[in-house]
Amino acid sequence: MFESIKRKLSTMEPARLVEIVLAALDTMDESEFINFVAKHINAKESLALLDADDPEAFLDAVETFCQNCLNKEYYTDDEEVEEYFSNSEYEYYYYDDERDYSEYYHYSQWAKGFSELFRLAVMYIQSGDIKVGYEANSRLLSCLSIMMSSEIYLGTDEPMSYISIDWNELFELHYDTLFQYHTQTDQAIEKAFRCWVNFSEFCTERFLHKVEDITIAERIILDGIKSSHAWEFECRCFNLLEQLYTRLDLGFDKVTQAELLTEHDVFFYFFVVEGLSERAEWRLAAQTARIALEKIPAQTSDSTKMRIVSG
Repeated sequence: MFESIKRKLSTMEPARLVEIVLAALDTMDESEFINFVAKHINAKESLALLDADDPEAFLDAVETFCQNCLNKEYYTDDEEVEEYFSNSEYEYYYYDDERDYSEYYHYSQWAKGFSELFRLAVMYIQSGDIKVGYEANSRLLSCLSIMMSSEIYLGTDEPMSYISIDWNELFELHYDTLFQYHTQTDQAIEKAFRCWVNFSEFCTERFLHKVEDITIAERIILDGIKSSHAWEFECRCFNLLEQLYTRLDLGFDKVTQAELLTEHDVFFYFFVVEGLSERAEWRLAAQTARIALEKIPAQTSDSTKMRIVSG
């Protein structure tokens, strides 16, 4: 259906297309109208309609909001949430036994604040003001990562679930502007990696697509591994490095890379064994697995030991 519509529109005169777009805009509510205009027509007009076209005032608003978050001014305890439930238009039995707070948090002051400020940051980027848009986005994401570290700030450590924004669009724009804003390659890749650390679900593909300098990226990722004492994170970093080598069509020596990291964490023997198995060096893989089993902590689960042995 969309292909036939596309073909039909492609044959129309520009004036008729304008009429169609205006008719479509007329059916939208104010929020949809402003977002559509910002994304497809003129983001500066949208910022003006929202009375948000003062860059300095906008950045001040972002900083004030983030400071309020860090000062726990939006924190909600159980009593406040219970009070909201008791005053709700819904009967209390509407909520499950563990109290579904999603409605409460979705309409909270902090969720609305993040949603609106992220929305404006995206519009600034769409308007061509990379500096203001990127700086606002960076400050908000930094604040958000701290909010995700503990419930002590907002009452939940999953704030992203309640913020109304297209995260895929936001991180795509953020990575695009990041590499325009930071002109020094090492600084840009460092910032890109830090963003990936906090928001890997949305950033892995963008990191792999944007990073071109394997030497700098490898140093930054390995530094991240060596500064950590959490195997799950170290494993994710090592996989990211391998993915980047693959994307750049470079040969990744998994065995050598992992061997260099076994002094930092013995669990990297897992990747050594895996790499040897991929090379079909079965005997050496078995010997390495036995060495690994002697070195890993005694309290390590049997399932983890089995993963190292199986490679």
